[in-house]
Amino acid sequence: MVGLALLPGASADPDDDDTLPSKERVHDARDRVRTTADRVDAIERRLGAADRRLQSLSLEAGKAVEAYNGARYQLREARKAVRRAERAAAKAAARLSLREDQLASAIVADFEGGGSLANLSILLEDPDPTALLEKLDAYAAVTGALQSDRVAYRSAKADAEVKEDRAEKAAAEQEAATEAAEAAKEAAEAAVERAQSAVSTIADEKDVLIRRLAQIRNISVTLAQQRQQELAERAAERAAERSARQARRERREQEQSEPEPDRPSHDDPSPGEDPPPANDPAPSNGVRAAIQYAKAQIGEPYVYGADGPDEWDCSGLTMRAWAAAGESLSHWSVAQYRETTPIAFSDLRRGDLLFWSEGGDPDAIYHVAMYLGNDQMIHAPSPGNNVEIVSMYYWILPDLYTRV
Repeated sequence: MVGLALLPGASADPDDDDTLPSKERVHDARDRVRTTADRVDAIERRLGAADRRLQSLSLEAGKAVEAYNGARYQLREARKAVRRAERAAAKAAARLSLREDQLASAIVADFEGGGSLANLSILLEDPDPTALLEKLDAYAAVTGALQSDRVAYRSAKADAEVKEDRAEKAAAEQEAATEAAEAAKEAAEAAVERAQSAVSTIADEKDVLIRRLAQIRNISVTLAQQRQQELAERAAERAAERSARQARRERREQEQSEPEPDRPSHDDPSPGEDPPPANDPAPSNGVRAAIQYAKAQIGEPYVYGADGPDEWDCSGLTMRAWAAAGESLSHWSVAQYRETTPIAFSDLRRGDLLFWSEGGDPDAIYHVAMYLGNDQMIHAPSPGNNVEIVSMYYWILPDLYTRV
């Protein structure tokens, strides 16, 4: 039998063959995979945290901007109140002056007619109106005409004092509103600056993290960026789907708790879709005009306090959109809620307004958007972003709804 010669360095034991990985090498490889996965997970968590931090700063900026819009609204109302109060005070002063003249004429007539006023010394000695009334009170016998003029004078004097007090109070309120508006403006500017600064800082941070991901996965930076964008979009879609399911549950619960109205039949919706709203007729010309105007601004930047023509904040966009339809709204989301008709979520139609607030409180609204139907909305989102159409579920669910 011919024996097989072993090559130098070869081993007759298969367990010692270098072509087969050892248990230690297998364990090491698994550890490296786990370590790599852990590092990837850690980086992706940091990327998610960076996005959430940016979203939080944008939300704070949006709230500060709407607070500034509210302060400006209150200042405008205070100025109107001052003008009204000043006009009323001027009219009251004119009436008082007229009554003074009438009273003085009545006194002269009484004297010339030989009445109870024996002389005109009271006019010459002290023409002060208050002193005049005090001296008149000293006379027990006063003619009916003189008494009537005196009553009219007292009434006019009291009215003038009230109107003057109101004017002074309105002026003080205007001064306070002016200070509040200035403080709100400073707060809005600071919040917007923080958000805008964070956009750059967080973008740099994410760039470093994505480069690390590319290194770990041994792929190009461009591919890593695309993959991360896809992951973020999928996460946003999942969050929107969860919000949509929650909203549908709430809508069903609300409808089940109310008497069922007579509704025309509709085709069955596709799985996962909302049924077509039975109360959503073809939009009126006004609704079409408002939606068309808002859509024409898509891609234009959010700028705090802006209401066009090329820059917008949230309430500035809805105000101008509805102005294009002939409807007047204020440049403040809280005022827009007050100026429109509250409706239920289940009654939403195209053109209706969606509001976000603190705890469902209409006085704590901080964002507004326009509903476009099919769960879509258009809005000016926040500093660093542009006017866009998105799912109404992509973010925090709106909690208040109105019809213009």
